[in-house]
Amino acid sequence: LIFDMGLQLSYAAVFGIVWIEKRISDKYQPKTKVGKYFWDIICVSLAAQLFTFPISLYYFHQFPLYFLLANMAIISITPLIVANGMLLLLFSFWQWAYDGLAYLLNLCIKYMNIVIQTVESFPYASIQIHMTLWQTIGLYIFIISLIYSFLYKNKNAFFLSILCFLLIISVDLIKYINNLHNKEIIFYALPKGMLIDCMDAQTCYVVGDSNTLSNNRTIDYHVKNHRIKHQIKQLIYTAHCEKTQRFYKIGNVISFEGKRILIVEKNLYINRNDTSAFSINYLLINNNPNLSIRQTIKAVKPDLVIFSANNADYKIKKWENDCKEYGIPFYSLEKGALNITLK
Repeated sequence: LIFDMGLQLSYAAVFGIVWIEKRISDKYQPKTKVGKYFWDIICVSLAAQLFTFPISLYYFHQFPLYFLLANMAIISITPLIVANGMLLLLFSFWQWAYDGLAYLLNLCIKYMNIVIQTVESFPYASIQIHMTLWQTIGLYIFIISLIYSFLYKNKNAFFLSILCFLLIISVDLIKYINNLHNKEIIFYALPKGMLIDCMDAQTCYVVGDSNTLSNNRTIDYHVKNHRIKHQIKQLIYTAHCEKTQRFYKIGNVISFEGKRILIVEKNLYINRNDTSAFSINYLLINNNPNLSIRQTIKAVKPDLVIFSANNADYKIKKWENDCKEYGIPFYSLEKGALNITLK
């Protein structure tokens, strides 16, 4: 239960509100009721955000810059939603009242969604930061010890906060240096598409089908966090023919850092009468092509055969058995993404 993300966020928010919300609100006293109302919302938001953002960074790898604006709009309507929900349960036996309250509750939820989507559309709405578990723990120690040092004039707590801050920055600097020398090929496990990232430091060459590349939900769920982890700054979406110093793509053939990838799909023709075969590093079988492993290896000599998750299960099993028979290493993306680090 303690590993449940919702529970962690809830307890962190409550801890922050109980410990420092009153101390923040006492620093300033608005003279009007309206000013006091919004000041209370700001204080609650700051106290909760201060103790929940490390968890948010760890799970979501981003920090919302306009959280105060969103919280002021959402918190102001939260009492209405709670009261409406209680009345909905209370009058569930009365159909007319139930329908009216349900309609009002639906409007409130739509309002909240519109607020969130509007704030998300603002420029620089969030910054992307990848945090490891130990960095998250260190960030909590930093926050708690820094607040404790100011509240209780404790020098040891202040020095501890400085030490944690330096350690967090040092770990981030090491990650940054490692990412500058990072070269990887990632075959993502997508149930309804194909996507390959060829990462060269902070540049990423993206190969995928049009449906996947245009589906932001799929990208956010399967791909975004990995790109944030490697601090990717530039995405290059490759066309049918793309060529640079380190990367080229011609048709279904990709070359990156000396590694060659061949993508076999329905629209790729293999000349089965051609006795000459060329060597490749990775053979990606995608989108349920009708092919025989025995015939395919006459045309190409792969170091590894990779099966996309969008292939039919019975075909994958047949291809796996064929690979075992001919002694060819294979990997199915049904097991998860394949990450290949290049030296």
